[in-house]
Formats: sequence, C-alpha cells, structure tokens
Amino acid sequence: MKHYLLVLWIAAALIGCAGYGYYWHYVAGRLQTGIEDWAVQQRALGHEIAFETDPISGFPFAFRTQFRAVALTWHLPSGAVSIAGDRLTAELRPWNLQAIHVISAQPLTASLADGASAPQQARLRDGVADIALHGGGQLKTIALTASGAEIDGPQGTYAADKVELAVELPTDMPADYHQPLLGFDVNLAALRLPPGQRALTAEAIETTAAAGSIMGPVPPATSLRDAIAGWAGAGGVLELKSFTFAQAPLRVAGEGTLTLDEALQPLGALAIRAQGLPDTIALLERDGVIDAQAAKTGGIMAKGLAKPDAEGHEVVSVSLSLQQGYLWLGPVKLAPLPAVAW
Repeated sequence: MKHYLLVLWIAAALIGCAGYGYYWHYVAGRLQTGIEDWAVQQRALGHEIAFETDPISGFPFAFRTQFRAVALTWHLPSGAVSIAGDRLTAELRPWNLQAIHVISAQPLTASLADGASAPQQARLRDGVADIALHGGGQLKTIALTASGAEIDGPQGTYAADKVELAVELPTDMPADYHQPLLGFDVNLAALRLPPGQRALTAEAIETTAAAGSIMGPVPPATSLRDAIAGWAGAGGVLELKSFTFAQAPLRVAGEGTLTLDEALQPLGALAIRAQGLPDTIALLERDGVIDAQAAKTGGIMAKGLAKPDAEGHEVVSVSLSLQQGYLWLGPVKLAPLPAVAW
C-alpha cells in the first residue's frame, strides 16, 4: 500500500512539473511575441523604437530577457520623449506578471524636447526599477533607485550622488484638481546645483526629499510651458505631504501646498520645523541675500519661537509662504524669490 501511494505521489509530482513546464514555456512565448507586437504597434503610431533582445530565459522561477542598444523615442503633441541605454535586464515572476524588475548596470539617458526650448536631458547611473501595472495593463507605479544622476536644465546641470524616486499613476486622467495626476516620493543625496547657483551656500545639499501628489489634469498643449500653464490655470496644486532639506547650518522638515500664479511663479503655504534657523538668517544677511532689517526681525522671531526637541535641539515651528515674489517667514518678508524660467 505504501509503495502504491508513493507511486501515485511521484506520478502527481511529475504531472505537476510537466504542467508547470508547459505553462512556463507558453507564457515565455507569449511574452516574446508581446514585446515584438508592442514594438510594431508603437512604430505604426509614428514612434521610433529600436532594440535587440535575447530569448526569454529564467526557468523555472523567472521570465528574464536582456534589451541591448535601446533607443526609444515617443513623439507627442507637446514634443518628444526619448530613452537610450546600452543594456537593460527585465525580469518577471511567474506568479505575478504585473510586476517587472528592471536592472541597468550601465548609464541610462532620458531626454525631453518640447520644441519651444532646448532639450532637457537626464542621465542615470547604474540602478534598478520596479514597475507595477494595473489590471488593464496601464502603468501603476515605478520605484527607481540609481547610484547617481545628472539633469540638464535651462540654468545648467544638476547632479546627485543617489536618487530614490517612486511614482504612482491612477488609471484615469483626473477630472479636476481634487483628483491626483500622480503621486511621488523623491529622495536625493548630495545634490549639487549648476555653477553660479546656491541654496544656502554653494556647497552640495546634504539631503532633500519630498512626498506628495500633483493634483489636477494637464490639458493638451504644444509645449511643456503651455502644459504647465494649463495645469496651473485649471487650479492644479502640488500637495506636499512631507519634505525635508539639510544643508549646514539648516535642517528643516514640513508639509504644505504649492501652485503657480499667472506668471507661472511659485505660490505656496508651508508649515516647517527648522533647526539652525537663526544661524541661517545670519548667514543669508552676511551674504547679501536678505537685508539687515528683515534679518533682524526674522532672527528675533526665530529665537523667540525656538523650543528644544526630545534630543535637545532648538527647533522653530513657523509658517513659510511664497507670495508676491517673496519668501515670507510668518509675517516677515524675508527675501526675494528668484524667478523661475520655464
């Protein structure tokens, strides 16, 4: 009887293995065909899609392929978005085909051109990305970690030694500013601004991070600036659930909301908790960023509001606002805001 049960168990295991093997090879074939069909569809829509790919491997616990000589360009009404890289490895698990793990051991370049300004380019060093899809196949989330990045903007090149970025997308475009366009969580280490620019000083920003949501729809537009203007004009708001900033002598954390005025300049109301605020005000006065009267009033207020936290650090809890082209510390007009060029 025992031998009979053992034979049955072995037979069932062999049938199960054969069935799983058939399932794996069937799905691998469908995935390979799906990659090729996607490229054909994208080219038919007028986009430029070029890459080489290996046959899918990874049996039995993964579906894995490598993409080489990747050069993708999507032509959109407001311009073009491009991605280029030498080698990317993509992997799915058989039990979850809506989660994709991507590894890039070499730099990856992304660029945006809207026809109204110089192309903007981002270069990521080696990193990993986890991509999740909605049930209908639309993009749901992207979580990216890279060992460093550089971004070329209108004012010059921004660089960071580490980038952590997570983006969450709803299934549908929001109908109004009460609904999210996307959620985000970004963390940058050792952020360096372009030459000639500074935050508190010209040194690298130790850490800067923000998490929140961009609320409201983006109407069709022929340039990035027009898209931003349309979003702001329809009541679009940036909700900051949390943000942090650290550059000696200041460490600050807070939350609040930001938007843009008719000239596409920032408006905002923030609540902050800051260490080193009196020293920061003195530093900015010394460097001529704020005038003596504003520094005196702001310094007195900061010292008066300072209270020790659980670790004994003097922390100032105060409102910070951006309006009328100035940075306001509570009721004090502290400093002019630099104009944002879009």
